[in-house]
Amino acid sequence: MPHDTAETHANLLPFHLLVDKIRYAAAIRLATLPATHPLYKPVRDAAANLVKTHPTPLHDLMHRYNITPKKMETIDAVRKGPKWKSKAKIKIHRSKEEAVEDERMREGDRIRVYSDGSGIDGKIGAGAVLYRAGRLKSALRYQLGSATRHTVYEGEGVGLVLGMELIRKEVNVRKTSIGIDNQSGITAVISILYYFDQVFTGCDL
Repeated sequence: MPHDTAETHANLLPFHLLVDKIRYAAAIRLATLPATHPLYKPVRDAAANLVKTHPTPLHDLMHRYNITPKKMETIDAVRKGPKWKSKAKIKIHRSKEEAVEDERMREGDRIRVYSDGSGIDGKIGAGAVLYRAGRLKSALRYQLGSATRHTVYEGEGVGLVLGMELIRKEVNVRKTSIGIDNQSGITAVISILYYFDQVFTGCDL
C-alpha cells in the first residue's frame, strides 16, 4: 500500500506537518520554562531579538511561530520547597462536647465561618455563614443539583469553598476559624492548604 494512503488510514499527519507540530510543541515548552531553568534567559533573549547572522535554533523557533514568552503563564515545577509548612491548623474533635467547648474558647476570634452541605428533597446544596465580632455579617448558598448526579460530600466541599470566599471578601483579616461537621471534608483540606496560605494570613479549621 502507498505510504500516504497508509498514513491516512492510520490518522497520521503528513510528515512535514508532523515535524511542524512537534517543533511548535517544543517551542511552547521552552517559552513556559520556570526562571530556575538554565534555558530561561536564552529563550527570552532569542524571542526578543532575531539576529540576522548565525541565528540559533532558539531564534528560529521563537520567531517562526511568533512566540512571546512574557505573555505566557509560567508554571513552576513545584509550588513550595520540601521544608514548607502550612500556617493553617487542622483540628478534629473527639466528641461533640469537646467541639462545643473549643468553640466557646474561640468567642474572642473576630471572624468565624461555618459551612455545611446537605441533601433535601432530592437536591444537594451547600451554604456558609460568616460571623464578625459575634454578629452574622454575610452568607452564601449554592445548589449543586439533583442527588442523582451529586453527593453530600460534594456539598460539604462546596460549602468550604463558599466559606473561604466569604473570608476573602473581608478586610483587615488577621485570624479566622472555619468550622465544618464532616471529617472527610476536613481531611481533604490538607491537599489545598497551599491555597489557604495564599488567601489567608492565619486560619484554624
